[in-house]
Amino acid sequence: MSDELEPQDMNPLQVFGRDLAEIRKARKITMKALGLAVGYSESYVSKVEAGEVKPSSRFVEGRDRVFGTGGMIGRNFQRMVTGVSPTWFAPFLTLEPQATRIRDYSTAFLTGLVQTPAYAEASFRGAHPHEAPDHIAARVEERMRRREILERPSPPLVWLVVHEAALRMIVGSSTVMADQLEYLVTLVEVPDVTLQVYPFQAAVPASGLPFTLLSMGGDTTYHYAESAGRGHIDDATDGVRHWTAVYERLCAEAEPPARSVRLITKIIEEYRT
Repeated sequence: MSDELEPQDMNPLQVFGRDLAEIRKARKITMKALGLAVGYSESYVSKVEAGEVKPSSRFVEGRDRVFGTGGMIGRNFQRMVTGVSPTWFAPFLTLEPQATRIRDYSTAFLTGLVQTPAYAEASFRGAHPHEAPDHIAARVEERMRRREILERPSPPLVWLVVHEAALRMIVGSSTVMADQLEYLVTLVEVPDVTLQVYPFQAAVPASGLPFTLLSMGGDTTYHYAESAGRGHIDDATDGVRHWTAVYERLCAEAEPPARSVRLITKIIEEYRT
């Protein structure tokens, strides 16, 4: 059974099937009900979620329609089966577009959701110095597609706490950083996005590692973090409660949004000069 395996031990179909099952369960829809809604049998739904069969385009489109995800599941399927992201990151790529609220804490690097193409390219080149240019370009294109959720008619609520270190770490060049931070400033002009900077002079942060909280609506929230070569998703009540409390402490100790924008603007000026 695919749910007995760790993500890094699954093939792309198994990961995709498991993610579909998690979304279905979060929506409290049975396999039988979903099958009826998309025109397939309960057995077919079960096999897809177990990673035993490759879903048809009609099935994937049907799930997008039932879940109201506007084609996100289909695009994630294409990325997972033919994309360039590591398999262990696929569960996050599937859940992120479904979230109604995204809370992210960045330490050394900004989260991919708000990266500019130049920043993303520089970060990929740093991590994969021997990779072919066309593969780097494919990675950047895939990352930029994540920004689509910010452009939806009803985007998720996004709250970012960014450690000052991530603003001062030069990724690519000073020009790349200035452009990236200017993009951040434009983002916070959107009512659905809140940004706070955790300054160097603040107390020791409640977490030294980056993490993300994805709230799916209702009581379902996932905690996501990474270690060397793998990603970890947890929806256990105790774990989510702990990391939610950590995030709240980070917000309390970070600069307020208006002062955060002023600090970012000051850093932009430093990069420009």
